[in-house]
Amino acid sequence: MMNYLIYISTSIKLFTDADLKNLLTQSRLNNSKHGITGIILYNKGTFFQVLEGEEEQLTITFEKIKHDPRHKGIIIMKTGTVSRRNFPEWSMGFTTTVPDSFSTLPGFVDPAKMNFIYDYNMDHPAINLLRSFTLNNNFVY
Repeated sequence: MMNYLIYISTSIKLFTDADLKNLLTQSRLNNSKHGITGIILYNKGTFFQVLEGEEEQLTITFEKIKHDPRHKGIIIMKTGTVSRRNFPEWSMGFTTTVPDSFSTLPGFVDPAKMNFIYDYNMDHPAINLLRSFTLNNNFVY
């Protein structure tokens, strides 16, 4: 069984494209070292993240996330277990002023296209939350 955790938080400042690119690169590196996968979406100061991994590594990773000074107001939406990873590659989606410059960056998904969500197990509890976050935060134009 695989553990997962879904949370939302608020950034302490609006992230620039450079901030988001740095976060994506840094998170992919850190998470891969610890066997953590998932997806994070960012829009206008709000983060929505799904993390998956072995219980111990997930706990360690989330403790680090809770102490990250770039965000505040962390709310755990849901935790649980699934039989297999639903987000085998760590990825990140966000609106950007220069979307083409991010399209080739490993792990970037364009939430405005919404088709990214159909790449995952539709039975995963995170999918409805992802869909709702995406639609309610004006990712889809």
